[in-house]
Amino acid sequence: MKTLFILSLFMGFSHFANADTKDEDHFISPEVVNTMIKNKKAILIDVRDDEEVQEGMAAPAVWLPLDKMEKDNPAWVKLLKYTPKNKKVVFYCAGGFRAAEAVKKMQKNGYQAFNMGGYSSWVKAGLPTKKP
Repeated sequence: MKTLFILSLFMGFSHFANADTKDEDHFISPEVVNTMIKNKKAILIDVRDDEEVQEGMAAPAVWLPLDKMEKDNPAWVKLLKYTPKNKKVVFYCAGGFRAAEAVKKMQKNGYQAFNMGGYSSWVKAGLPTKKP
């Protein structure tokens, strides 16, 4: 009886832990992103602020700060207009929080969007970087 109680308690906690997992919470590793980009299946977008980007960015990334991802901003309109819906859109920032917000915005517009987390994970993976 005690074992059954512990098992049901564990199952309840694991269900609760998974209940908040949504598509916009999906993370994707820098190595997978790099392969997807090489295969022309994804684009990578850096949503950090200007001063953060000056330190460097992922070589294949384009820069679109999160605060520019608004319906009246020409850069946002251009991104939505020219990004095919069959391409995956991957975002990163410094730690993953702003990237998660960007993912939500793209998903609301019908795109498959993913969060790579922070720029440091790209650097740690030894992948190419550039200065803006």
